Amino acid sequence: MEISRLMETSTFVVAVQDERIVGAVHVRVDGRSGYFGMLAVEPALQRGRVGRTLLEAAESHCREHGCTKMTLTTGSFRQELLRYYGKLGYKVTSIEPTPEGGPFTKPIEVVKMTKPS
Repeated sequence: MEISRLMETSTFVVAVQDERIVGAVHVRVDGRSGYFGMLAVEPALQRGRVGRTLLEAAESHCREHGCTKMTLTTGSFRQELLRYYGKLGYKVTSIEPTPEGGPFTKPIEVVKMTKPS
């Protein structure tokens, strides 16, 4: 399973409320570059700062490990995320087709975004 493999090689930051996980984000450090992905928040708590707090924790983790930039990827169909991350200082650096053998059932465009850490 992909998540199990990622848990062995990188970090997940989780948000806990009332002793249960209500959000999580995958974080990876690659030299001077930090990455976050798979940011997820329980639907009833979305727009309540849980996601923003997780993102800030991911960025902080990467800065503490020497990263000078943060990166992310998302699908081009998630226009609301592109606008949201843009407001947080992330800029589109490339738009690419889905890699062969990727997890998606139909082709999408993968948007890569970066900001200084």
